[in-house]
Amino acid sequence: MVTVKVSSKGQIVISKVIREKFGIREGDELEILDFGNEIVIVPIKGTLTSREY
Repeated sequence: MVTVKVSSKGQIVISKVIREKFGIREGDELEILDFGNEIVIVPIKGTLTSREY
């Protein structure tokens, strides 16, 4: 499990390990899904620069 902290501007940093695992690069778009008591961050297919999710 990877944990992150929210900055004063509401930003989070995705760890390098996770970015590399999912091929997430600067400028890629991610979707935030709201499931009531939890959120899920999903790379949007077709926007990943290095490979498709």
